[in-house]
Amino acid sequence: MTKPIHLDHVTAATAISDVKSTVAKMMENTQRLHGIQKGLEAVLLGCMGDAYHELMNSFNRDLDAYDTQVQKLNNAIEGATTEILHTDNRAANNLRGARS
Repeated sequence: MTKPIHLDHVTAATAISDVKSTVAKMMENTQRLHGIQKGLEAVLLGCMGDAYHELMNSFNRDLDAYDTQVQKLNNAIEGATTEILHTDNRAANNLRGARS
């Protein structure tokens, strides 16, 4: 017979909260970078503006790809958290049923 899995819920909740906080900060940084890009583009209008515009289009595509990956990470965290909670609930219900 396999041994039951014991999860330290406080440690798990803290880790999940830390990762969620990091993901939120990553998303904030992406927004700041978009703001910096727009500010620089406004300053560099004219002869440098066209070259800068192309460079920033590439930069924005990279930021969007990064943001997409951060969103995927956030969704994976949410999914894992939900699965942990469901697994714990099923295990608790099974334990209660075995004791009855």
